[in-house]
Amino acid sequence: MRTTLALLAVLIAVPLFGQGVPPSERILVPIFAQPGPGAFGSFWQSELWDHNDTDEPVQTGLGPVLPPKTTIGPLVGDRAVGTPGLVMFTRREHEAHLHFSVRIRDLSRQAQTWGTEIPVVRESEFFTGRMQLLAVPTDGRFRTMLRVYEFLGFGLSPGAVRVRFYRTGVSPDVLLHEQTVSLAGTGVLAYAQLASLPPEVSDAAPVRIEIEPLKEMWFWAFVSITNNQTQHVTIITPQ
Repeated sequence: MRTTLALLAVLIAVPLFGQGVPPSERILVPIFAQPGPGAFGSFWQSELWDHNDTDEPVQTGLGPVLPPKTTIGPLVGDRAVGTPGLVMFTRREHEAHLHFSVRIRDLSRQAQTWGTEIPVVRESEFFTGRMQLLAVPTDGRFRTMLRVYEFLGFGLSPGAVRVRFYRTGVSPDVLLHEQTVSLAGTGVLAYAQLASLPPEVSDAAPVRIEIEPLKEMWFWAFVSITNNQTQHVTIITPQ
């Protein structure tokens, strides 16, 4: 009888996971790289703070168990530079009571700024349709990077997105460039990035970036803009 019940559970679970239904709530930390050098003499560190506002210990799969009503941090990034972010898991009933803050700092200039906050993205904030990133500058004094993330369902392969760049300030917006970007990854997270803007948009500031999935998928994206002189980082998130 016990064997029969176990087999029945597997038969039920496989179709659910095949459709990408997660066993718990997923939370994306987009950047969690280990400290390391960057461009123009910068030296970057990412730090994560967690607060558990529940009345019981909570485990997210990252760092120690969070005691009740307690804040832990900073947890310093430990992923290799260039590696996409990480995914935390928590029970759905805990998700609304957990609070996070991720900050990236240029330690070579830490006296000038306390760094920039990076959004921690909950599963409910991921997109399944078109996404818009507005007012993205194309000024050569800044380094602009687009990062795209996908939550993978069990056994599902990474997808692809179509990225369009539009000139704004005219009516309607004018399409300047379009390209397909394929994500790569295994397990629970896939990732892709554009480390610079295409040449077609270099003289059109600001631009609107539209991202459209080419298959059914959960995805999220953001743009980071780094000043080449001060290394100050600005984040543009989807609206």
